Amino acid sequence: MGYTLGVDLGNTHVAAAVAHGSKVEMCALEESTLVMPAVVYLGEDGAAAVGERAVRRELANPDRVARGFKRRLGDPTPVTIGGRPHTIPELLGMQLRSVLTKVTEREGEPPERVVLTRPAVWEQVQLSMFDEVPGLAGLADADMISEPEAVVMHYAESRRLANGRLVAVYDLGGGTFEVTLVRTLIRGVEIVGAPQGIARLGGLDFDEALIDFVDSSLAGPLGRLDPGDPGSPRTLARLREQCVNAKEVLSDDDVVDVPLELVGEHLEARVTRADFENLIRVKIESTVLAVRSALRTAQVSPADLDGILLVGGSSRIPLVARMVSQALECPVRINIHPKHAVALGAAAAPGRTGNPRPVSAAPPQPLSPP
Repeated sequence: MGYTLGVDLGNTHVAAAVAHGSKVEMCALEESTLVMPAVVYLGEDGAAAVGERAVRRELANPDRVARGFKRRLGDPTPVTIGGRPHTIPELLGMQLRSVLTKVTEREGEPPERVVLTRPAVWEQVQLSMFDEVPGLAGLADADMISEPEAVVMHYAESRRLANGRLVAVYDLGGGTFEVTLVRTLIRGVEIVGAPQGIARLGGLDFDEALIDFVDSSLAGPLGRLDPGDPGSPRTLARLREQCVNAKEVLSDDDVVDVPLELVGEHLEARVTRADFENLIRVKIESTVLAVRSALRTAQVSPADLDGILLVGGSSRIPLVARMVSQALECPVRINIHPKHAVALGAAAAPGRTGNPRPVSAAPPQPLSPP
């Protein structure tokens, strides 16, 4: 029996789900986790390693690794890896090809239909470049659906959301932020008003803020690194990994120690949850303003919403739910998995092809800087 594959090519993680009839489930892309890091490694021979395999090679060869590139889609400037230029669609195609290979091996046959997801706020140049990705991955065709539509489809099915309900999808992922109002229909969903987006606002930016904080707390050791020393990029890569881990720990704990290993020296910076929240508070405030803007374009108030769905890995940060719920006085729904909901909704989406614009009362607002 054929199946549908839904794929979410995110800024920091890639997720996939399969649908056999009405049964929809996540498909593990790594041995220990369901989602795959959105990281690509290219060897000297041009062979690609994706996900955890790429992460394991990063410390030894950081100049051969690319990450966080999806949010650059639309920029014609290529990404240089190991001295060679590569377009963003090429890198996304490598990720999708890896997903197709893994899922086909698990299912015993290739998918009958593939559904890819994309932000609702993308402009035509980004949509056109994303259209290249299926072909670069070896697919003849793929359906497209916006990420907020996929989220609400999954939420409506899993929570039996009634027809005509209006929800706000607050998507704070690894690289960008967007908020979209979506109404459920008898079959499917529709976007209401104009989706709002903020470029370069997500987990990657929070990581950078944490790296700067650790460096400042330790009196600036990163500034003393020799740019010509091949060990310097490895030191930065290790610190980045430690800061990513620290960010995740602080979602549960009040304090974490972040180590920094230098030649002949071991340093450690203590970071509290309050420290981290102060680093990102202004950015979260900007997302609340974007939600208010989306409400204005739809000519509705927070009281008209059935709730606000928090999706994207960075929405797990406790400060996010606290600030959003307090500012908008609206229930925040956190009972869907932030990294799985998009892929699950895509796999279950009714069939359609092409890259249609969402149904809306106003055009989507382009991603703007925070």
